[in-house]
Amino acid sequence: MAELLAAAATEAGVTLRLGASVTSFTQDGDGVDVVFSDGDTARYDLVVGADGVRSTTRRQLGINAEPRPTGLGVFRVVARRPTDVATSELCYDGPCYIAGCTPTGPDSLYAFLVEAARDRSDHTPAQIVAAMRELAEPYHGPWDEIREDITDGARINYTWFEHLLIDGPWNRGRVVLIGDAAHTCPPTIALGVAMALEDASVLAEMLLSRDRVDQELFDAFLARRMPRVRAVVEGSMQLVNWQLEHAVDADVPGLQRRVYGALAGPA
Repeated sequence: MAELLAAAATEAGVTLRLGASVTSFTQDGDGVDVVFSDGDTARYDLVVGADGVRSTTRRQLGINAEPRPTGLGVFRVVARRPTDVATSELCYDGPCYIAGCTPTGPDSLYAFLVEAARDRSDHTPAQIVAAMRELAEPYHGPWDEIREDITDGARINYTWFEHLLIDGPWNRGRVVLIGDAAHTCPPTIALGVAMALEDASVLAEMLLSRDRVDQELFDAFLARRMPRVRAVVEGSMQLVNWQLEHAVDADVPGLQRRVYGALAGPA
């Protein structure tokens, strides 16, 4: 996806800078002065902080909001795709809250195992491999082949599910946050990336339709985005809570109808 976005941006005439981060910025009513880590400086009409859940832009703006753990942790790995895996497959039984896999190409798939969150930061690559293989042991079908391909700890990613929703302005002056920097959610509904891309698309649309960058624009942007984002974050967290509670009467289809119903109209 990063390559596709970079190619599209270049085609649109965007100048891409790699290997430099924003060290600091100051702003006035007409623009933002940015200092980069390579010592360069530049001035912009607008700065968009699309720098993820660990956003340094958010901290530099003084927004006191940080992602919070949900109680679930996930092993992720890209492995060889068994020939009989044609679509995504999810299992909500066994030792994991979710065991799933989805094709990513003719010969590859993405596999994941969701467990109660544990601190595995001190695990060696070999221990990470052993832990994921052990957790996958009770699962069969495609997992018999996937498990045999879990051999390299460097290919395994282990993180906690987290959530964040800035319930207030996403901007300070001419610097605005979008995507995971402003809102992030566990992937239980799998709409986090969609919300981030919507943010970017809607912000671009609104900027092109107005003749000035002011607080009225940012307030309108937030009013347009918050209902959709809140529906996804809160719906995703409801599913996490049901899983942690082992709820047997959870109305998952009803929740999905509500979330997708909230997204039925244009972004």
